[in-house]
Amino acid sequence: MSSTQQAIALYPNVAREFFYLQGDHYAIACWRHSPINENIRSRAIVLCPPFGHEYTHSHRSFKHLAEYLAAQGFTVFRFDYYSTGDSIGSSFDEKLVPIWIDNICLVAKHAQRECSNITLIGLRLGASLAALAAQEIAASHLVLWEPIIKGKNYIRELTAIARLSGKATSDSTDWIECAGFLITTETQKAISAIDLSTQKIATQGAILLVARDDKPSENAFKNLLSFTHKNISEIYVSGFAEMLDEPHKTKVPFTALQTIAQWLNELPSESNISPAEESDVKNELKSLSFEYDGVLVEEEPCWYEPQTQLFGIISHPKDSVSTKFPAIVLLNSGSVHHIGPNRIYTDIARTLATQGFFVLRMDLEGLGDSASRVPDFENHPYQPNVLANTYSAMNYLRNRGIADLFVLGGICSGAYSAFHTALTDIASASNLVDEIFLINPLTFYWHKGMSLLEPQQDVQVTQDKNYYKKSLRDINKWKRLFSGKTSISGIIRFLAHYILLKLNIFFHDIKEFIVENKSQLTLDFNRLICKKIPVTFIFSEAEPGIEIIKKNAHRMFKRGERKGIFRFVVIEQADHTFSKLAVRKNLLHNIKKIFNHLKQEKKSQ
Repeated sequence: MSSTQQAIALYPNVAREFFYLQGDHYAIACWRHSPINENIRSRAIVLCPPFGHEYTHSHRSFKHLAEYLAAQGFTVFRFDYYSTGDSIGSSFDEKLVPIWIDNICLVAKHAQRECSNITLIGLRLGASLAALAAQEIAASHLVLWEPIIKGKNYIRELTAIARLSGKATSDSTDWIECAGFLITTETQKAISAIDLSTQKIATQGAILLVARDDKPSENAFKNLLSFTHKNISEIYVSGFAEMLDEPHKTKVPFTALQTIAQWLNELPSESNISPAEESDVKNELKSLSFEYDGVLVEEEPCWYEPQTQLFGIISHPKDSVSTKFPAIVLLNSGSVHHIGPNRIYTDIARTLATQGFFVLRMDLEGLGDSASRVPDFENHPYQPNVLANTYSAMNYLRNRGIADLFVLGGICSGAYSAFHTALTDIASASNLVDEIFLINPLTFYWHKGMSLLEPQQDVQVTQDKNYYKKSLRDINKWKRLFSGKTSISGIIRFLAHYILLKLNIFFHDIKEFIVENKSQLTLDFNRLICKKIPVTFIFSEAEPGIEIIKKNAHRMFKRGERKGIFRFVVIEQADHTFSKLAVRKNLLHNIKKIFNHLKQEKKSQ
């Protein structure tokens, strides 16, 4: 079994392998899930993911679907469309919808080298694209899970979501930003042109429509489809909404997966196909080189800790890498896999690679594409083995001769993981941490049973403080106040909360100074200062983490700033996951500045 192919802990009879699949003009990220026993079926399955936030949220369930079907004896392929996930490309690229259909055809034709019988399974927009691709590849069977029948309705849905969330909208007329994902006008028009009710769907065998059981299905589509395709059936499954919930809340719809597998198992069997010869898979690449911001960048998958099967993607400059520079490790943000919220980790990794750094965006145990020894904690943002996992990642890179020192960082729980790894008393791990950067930590101390939600009072106080600070400089706000058009009750409530917060900070500082009753955060900040581990705090302007620091470690934080150990950056108009393009650019700009400064320091040593 190769270094990029590993058996899966929860599915011991399944192996998986990550590779890049080379097409005529591009390459995409791809996974093969294969049965490792003798019960290998003669049908390959290609999973076609949905788009945008639905892709991120369904990643866990799609991975389980691939592994479950492989355990049934099927060879299963899943992939990231061009411009999404771990694949190359940008949302601003042209003709994305035809490219995405071509992506499906590319994977399917590659799969046909192993099994001539191909079944496409698509979810939401992925189901629509699969239906269109089926005509070009002569798919044996087709599974459409809650397909988008009319693309124009789908675009209206995304536009409504964008408008409902003021933080995710854009002033530009050239695109919309829905839940952190950008869709250009051209891509909107191409999706709007999709209408499966008028499209002939060509397959050699059966079609299965998978509908959610909590909402009426579009029976008209089934009726229309039955005129052109006699072998069609429809099933209703539960768990659709939970599958597409926020990543840390998602639940895998195992009953739905089993129902789909049962339908596939009941299809007429086909003749066995010989495995592909090595020459047949020459367009599988173990690493990928591409241009990013004018610099040639290379990416490759990596496995480490064979017993726990941890997975990550390494980005680095293709040609010049200095071993003087520390390597950077990005730790999972919440329960999102290694691409990060809104694909921001992919952009951070590639941006820092253009600056000369090795960057690993990794999945901790139980998250993303890494397996878990603690099934009860699968998908939990705060993993129990985070310190051991992070040390394993650093040790893996060190043994490869990539770096001797490391910068750890991440968003939200990724910041938490970096913070506690830097504080660890394990000498071998602690001595490897050169610097950390903490982006929007919601808490510095998590314990079982603790809520995963933002502390709303701290969020509101911070938002109100920023609002009134800006209002003081706005003459129109003063005019509205004196004319009686602005409610003074809201101002009074804010002032009460703000004064109470200031008093808490004041008395906390007095208590620490007089009786030396220091908080845990104060003690830990002091340990980082004594260890001389630089910390960069990056906060969106209304983040509760800012108030947590002020209430619990104000004096020690100021001490760290005076010593030049702590740095503090605020990203204006940003939400927790940087769902707006302008603030993502601002975040990347600040990260680039931070690491250029680090690079100059290392060069001068």
